Amino acid sequence: MKENEQVGQPRKKNALQRFRQLPGSRVAAAAFAVTVVLGLGAPAAWALWSQQGTAAITVTAGKPVPSVPAPQPTPTQPSTPPGTIVNQADPVFAARPGKLSPGTCTAATGNLRTDTTFTWAGSGPVTHYVISVTSTNAAYPYAQTQTVPAASATFRFDRSAVDQYGKPVSNPTPYYTDYRVRVMPMNGSVAGDPLYWTYKYEHYNVTNCYWADPHAAAAPNAAPLGKINPLTCTLPELVRGRDGYADLVLNWAVSSGAASYDVTIRAANGRYGAQANQAAAQTRFRTSLTQPGGSTQHFGQYSVRVQPMNGTTAGDPVYLTYQLGANSHECWATGNELRG
Repeated sequence: MKENEQVGQPRKKNALQRFRQLPGSRVAAAAFAVTVVLGLGAPAAWALWSQQGTAAITVTAGKPVPSVPAPQPTPTQPSTPPGTIVNQADPVFAARPGKLSPGTCTAATGNLRTDTTFTWAGSGPVTHYVISVTSTNAAYPYAQTQTVPAASATFRFDRSAVDQYGKPVSNPTPYYTDYRVRVMPMNGSVAGDPLYWTYKYEHYNVTNCYWADPHAAAAPNAAPLGKINPLTCTLPELVRGRDGYADLVLNWAVSSGAASYDVTIRAANGRYGAQANQAAAQTRFRTSLTQPGGSTQHFGQYSVRVQPMNGTTAGDPVYLTYQLGANSHECWATGNELRG
């Protein structure tokens, strides 16, 4: 017993001894040591030391985790109706044959027949031509078609027997009549625009050709797949805003023999347009008013072309013109549209 120590009094414990008897003291000491070692400093360690409740102590190491912002909803894009053709920058078009130019017709006569050779001038990429010659006389059903690699074809026509002076002696002579001639240039399965003319076959005049006769093309049964004109257009109001667009709605007559329709829409500057094959006799052409990089090349005049097709058999195309501006658009058909 030490001096001045009273008998029967318990020995006083120092602070460390009293701390050891506290519940959770070992956990608190460990947390304090970890906090100091991780470099959070004495103030943070003391704050953890002096927390109320000794049963559980939370220690967080490292930098605080930043809060993650809630995801923003994706902007709603305008719905695209089925059958819509979307205007594109720098589109790729099928290599279509160019416009044909009329040439000549020559004939070689013989006994009861005349062999007439039709020639014309082609342009652009062409692999072959489909030429058909059809009688316009219902009493003489002449209809022949040839596929030729060059711009020339020969057809045989009946000819009357003649007397010693060369005068016709046969009667009747229904083969002396007008014939409709149609030439369609082809580049593989890609069709161009047909060339029409009338061949007026007579006994004394066997080379009478009326080149580029508009009446021949206008005949109801001139084209092999029937007529699809008129081609009409409807212009809904421009849709404004960030996702603004312009729609051109096209309708045409149903072809009597087409399996599909080739639709080609080409800007006059060649920078925009689209081409598609449609099953129905209508389509919608959509142009976004705001283009990447702020381009304005999509504004301007477009040639619209629709052609009925059935495999490699091509009907007659129809055209109209579409004008698109930043604040308005319009369309029309004059018969002199741009040929694309």
